Amino acid sequence: MNSSANLELAQKFKNQLNMCRSLPSIGGIAAAHETYSYCDEEKANAQIERRVRMYLDTKSDRIFRYGQWVVLILSVVFVSSIVVMMAFLAVRLEAALSSVDGKDATEKLNTILTLSTQGAENARMATQNVLHVTEYARNTTVLGAPRLERAMNETSQLVEQLRSWSFHPSLSIAPG
Repeated sequence: MNSSANLELAQKFKNQLNMCRSLPSIGGIAAAHETYSYCDEEKANAQIERRVRMYLDTKSDRIFRYGQWVVLILSVVFVSSIVVMMAFLAVRLEAALSSVDGKDATEKLNTILTLSTQGAENARMATQNVLHVTEYARNTTVLGAPRLERAMNETSQLVEQLRSWSFHPSLSIAPG
């Protein structure tokens, strides 16, 4: 059904409700309320709302609404997990600070900064050592490459000599 047909049905149900409200009473007794059960205002409103929702809500509207609930639940889970991680961080930080020398927070912070400065200096020295080792390895490779090439050529010549010797007509080399 298209939306104009849905709106016409909704208007029809509302007109029925208004008709029930406007029926005249006969002799002080509302005949419509006794005869027709759908004229009960609460039931009629509920019935109208249910039918209107049934006709006006499309499948995509319901999926979108369910999607909003899923996103809401996921965001609440995400925020609560962040809060729990912050609590763990606070507990761990307190444990780390209690193990550092010093009574005051300033002394503890100074100790931590001194240790981190020493760690940075050690990392710089280790980087320089790696650069020296790399330079030494490069120089060794440059010096060793010609010797390795000459050894490979000599080995290749030796293999060729052995091969030609194994095919000598007067010698027969066979397994077994």
